[in-house]
Formats: sequence, C-alpha cells, structure tokens
Amino acid sequence: MKRSINSRPDFAEGTDIGGEDTDDRIEFQMHGLRGPESYKFGYDTGKGENRQFRYEERDPDGKVRGHFGYYDKDGKLQVFNYEADPEHGYHLEKASEF
Repeated sequence: MKRSINSRPDFAEGTDIGGEDTDDRIEFQMHGLRGPESYKFGYDTGKGENRQFRYEERDPDGKVRGHFGYYDKDGKLQVFNYEADPEHGYHLEKASEF
C-alpha cells in the first residue's frame, strides 16, 4: 500500500492512500517548518521497471534545492541535483555516476 505523510505545525498524520499492495512506495510533504513559505516534499515509486524518485525543499528566502533520479532504458541509475533562487535562476547538474 502507498503511504503518504503530511506534516505541518498544526497537522501531522500518516494516511494510507490506497494503490498497489506494496510497501516500496513513499511520498511525504512538510509545510511551514522553517517559516510560512518553506516546504519539503519527496517521493519514491519503489521497485520496478519505471522507478523514479524526487526530493525538494524550499527555504524561507525562496531558495529551492533538490534532486531526482530514475533508471534509464539500460537499467542505469541517473541522478540529477538542482537548485533555484529568485536571484540566480535554475541550475541543474548530473550527480556522480552510480
């Protein structure tokens, strides 16, 4: 079963949200931990042919950092890091080989 965890200072609850019967998938969201405009979220689709994941966080100053990845058609893990902010824009770079 897919599990979703939502956290805010005024709301924290884990909720089963249905889907396939697997414990490999996860997703989460946290809002307002470092100020009203901050957040963190992420997901992992779990094991499987089309596995993907992503993690992102935004700080109170509007800077966003994160990474995402997937397995390509040859079964090789591809991972990318990114950051963005109002002053410097969006920057993406490929992470080290896996």
